[in-house]
Amino acid sequence: IKNPLYALLQNPFAFQLWFLAQLFIMSIVSPVVYFLVKKLKCVSLIILACLWFADKHLVVGGYTLFNSDAYMFFTLGAYVAVNELDFKTLYQKTENKKLWIISLVLWIAVVTVYTLFSATAEKSSWIQMVLFKLSVLFGIASVWLSYDRFSTRVLGHPVTKTLTENNFMVYLLHEPLLHIIFMSTVTYFKSDIIHVLLYFVLPVVIILLCAYIGKFLRKKGEDYTGIELDPNNEHTGNTDVVDEPLEDSH
Repeated sequence: IKNPLYALLQNPFAFQLWFLAQLFIMSIVSPVVYFLVKKLKCVSLIILACLWFADKHLVVGGYTLFNSDAYMFFTLGAYVAVNELDFKTLYQKTENKKLWIISLVLWIAVVTVYTLFSATAEKSSWIQMVLFKLSVLFGIASVWLSYDRFSTRVLGHPVTKTLTENNFMVYLLHEPLLHIIFMSTVTYFKSDIIHVLLYFVLPVVIILLCAYIGKFLRKKGEDYTGIELDPNNEHTGNTDVVDEPLEDSH
């Protein structure tokens, strides 16, 4: 029993779904998380942030019981929800061009330093880990602010609409396909120029391919499974509910 469970929960082929096992664990310990964010408030986040920056995990018998990535961001989300934080001010600040540029410049700078440090360092160090974690934080801020700044301009584009409607399919498929195709092509093409082109071009092609696969399955999958996959499918008819006044029984 041990080997199948290890392959299923700890080292699955679909490794991009690692968070599902952690989601089960977080569901079990959610009362503890609630207590921490309710009573300790920011102290719990500071402790988890330190563990996250140090990349500390608890592995028992080959199974990860404490993943600092999962606990950090799950607890952060719980803290926002439990304390009913208002992001209205933050949304208003996204209109500030300076804030967006600063976050973007910091993200690019940290990623550049991290890349150069990783290429020259003989072995991993705590500095490399801290730089990586900072790149994640600045990356989240940059993408969030960029989305709020440009969403009204690009969301109406057909390609953008396809990507947003099928983003889970992109997440589900892109990494295995990208890894298999990239490693296969690198084996046959030894040129550094081709490797660089593949590095930048292949992800775009794979992401678009996955999005359109998702779009096809949402539209045609119902014919094969009988399950409504696309709520906007014209065959489903009008599902709007119209409130009508009740007739007087008297």
